Amino acid sequence: MRRLATALALAAMAAPLALSAEQPMTIRIDPGKIENRIDEKIYGHFLEHIYHSVNGGLWGDMIWDRSFEQTTPGAAWKIEDGCLVQRGGDANVRLTFGDAAWRDHYAPERMAAADIPSSLNAVATKSADGRRLYFKVVNPAKEPAPVKLAIADTFRAGRATLKVVAPGSLDARNTLNEPDAVRPEPGEAKTSGQEVSFTLPPLSAAVATVERK
Repeated sequence: MRRLATALALAAMAAPLALSAEQPMTIRIDPGKIENRIDEKIYGHFLEHIYHSVNGGLWGDMIWDRSFEQTTPGAAWKIEDGCLVQRGGDANVRLTFGDAAWRDHYAPERMAAADIPSSLNAVATKSADGRRLYFKVVNPAKEPAPVKLAIADTFRAGRATLKVVAPGSLDARNTLNEPDAVRPEPGEAKTSGQEVSFTLPPLSAAVATVERK
């Protein structure tokens, strides 16, 4: 009897927790308040610690030819026209690949977004012409995260779409045999008045796009 009473008590305590876990996280976005701008010159750029562009730069314990005596081909520092310059070593190499004009989901105006929970990483931006809002978010947790965007009436919310990358595992990767193991897939986003709702799968990254009505 005592065990049954304990089990019922635990079930009663767990019920409101389960209900609260299903409640969406409400994030408030104000398109009329722009916090700063995102420069298109840096959008989408990627810096890799290769070709000595970072670790092989002018770093005290890693300077090549610190005696300025190297004459063989390769890395070397020299004085030219009163300036310290480097020749060789494959530093400052620029590799261009893909589409240099890639601007998917680029929007220069970063909007004010309040009540973003610490369990998510997110940013809200608006296109230069004011016709689209983008909400980019990462859910690093192993549980789904229901989200509700409450958009201020300075922007009349219309159709909403969602793109999601959710491989289901931190070990997932694209290979020659499975080149599409990790890829964006369409998700479901619903608009109701000034609110947009969607659910982020576990271990996912997503972009919600909201069109102006």
